[in-house]
Amino acid sequence: MDRKQLLAERQKQHKQCTKNVKDFLGNVIDDQSFVESNEFFASENGGKSVVWGQASIGGKLVFVVAQNSEVTQGGMSKQQAEKFVKACNTAYDNNLPTVFVLDSCGGKIEEGVALLDSYASILASAKETNQPSICIVKGNALGSMALFASLCDFVYMTEESVMAINSPAVLSAQENLSGNANVLFGAKLQGETGACTFVVKKEELSAHISKLLDTLYGVGEDLSDADLNKALGKIESASAVDKIKQIADKDSFIECYADYAKNVVAGLAKIGGYSVGIVATNKDELGGVLCPGSLSKISKIADICYLGGLPLISLVDCQGAPVSMRLEQSSMLSDVAKYVQSIEGVKRISVITGNAIGIGYTLLASKSLGCDSVIAWESAVVAPVAKEVGGLVVYGDEIAKADNPVQAREDAIAKYEQVDSDPYYAAEKGLIDKVIEAKYTRIHLIAELQAMFNK
Repeated sequence: MDRKQLLAERQKQHKQCTKNVKDFLGNVIDDQSFVESNEFFASENGGKSVVWGQASIGGKLVFVVAQNSEVTQGGMSKQQAEKFVKACNTAYDNNLPTVFVLDSCGGKIEEGVALLDSYASILASAKETNQPSICIVKGNALGSMALFASLCDFVYMTEESVMAINSPAVLSAQENLSGNANVLFGAKLQGETGACTFVVKKEELSAHISKLLDTLYGVGEDLSDADLNKALGKIESASAVDKIKQIADKDSFIECYADYAKNVVAGLAKIGGYSVGIVATNKDELGGVLCPGSLSKISKIADICYLGGLPLISLVDCQGAPVSMRLEQSSMLSDVAKYVQSIEGVKRISVITGNAIGIGYTLLASKSLGCDSVIAWESAVVAPVAKEVGGLVVYGDEIAKADNPVQAREDAIAKYEQVDSDPYYAAEKGLIDKVIEAKYTRIHLIAELQAMFNK
């Protein structure tokens, strides 16, 4: 076989070996946009275990790094790890958003202890950059690749995805679990634990990632004066999700971690054409109180905002934290510390749409903790404790001297709510910048964003 024939044979073999992964990429990236790098670099077992190169999604340039499970049955070898690290470094050198496609059933144990350092090199390759890392779990992401996924900014899973630190087969046998790996360790589980940002159908991946990139980088369409200056409908009684959707530009809200810590709704959106991170406490779930999961969720969004230079909008209707031993025995204190660190350096606007009680105000709406602007609806309540407690503490002497203690108690609670918890009272103390009608929330936020971006 002459040299020309040998090259043709190698190209044919490479094309056959990478067909599955490239077919998958073809459903994610723009048609015929993929330009492969290092096409024949360090092939193993007749094929390339990691495929990488430039492409576009929705017209936006990205760098793609994809594992090819057709080689070594998806087992992670030392050689594959070296190629994966090389691909990552190439991606970061290109300074583009990086899309990782993971499909690995774990390490090749027969390679021994050398494999352990390969795992470490993969984790070390997940560098912090000023570009987002987007991970798609194509099939399996087991062992070190599950750990790698946790270091990415966004993680996508489909109904076919499985992600686990340990082998699902070993876990199922040890724990006597019934059901397939997709059910036990799939998108539903990882969505509920917050390990997965988005659960989507495979055919929706391209459109969803395109919308995500547009929100992170797009300037936004020109909006008419009617769009910018419209008053909102009955937003006061709307759910947390509907509040966000009314305030945001039409169809721009991308919810993140939808199945995790549902007492907070969080995601990305555009308001007046400006890209923002946005969170809203959800009183329909656990009364909207703060707990370790909800703070962790907000921290994740704050991290995204810091990465993309986006402001964070908080819609606050929160009674604070629950009074319970379960909270005291939780990771609440460490999650508060992480939250405070995550909002450092992030521009923030808070809108008090209901209650801002105790640490609900302190963590989510306090100017001393970094809020650049605090807006309150006329119906807002701002207080250190709930009215039932505050009324008794502040007006305890009056209740004790009253001829009718029961009525005096009710009057004290009402007075505490109407006077001591009034948003105008908080504004007089410099804790709130504006008290507005709820229907003008979008108009005021757009004005705040215009001022923020034009400084």
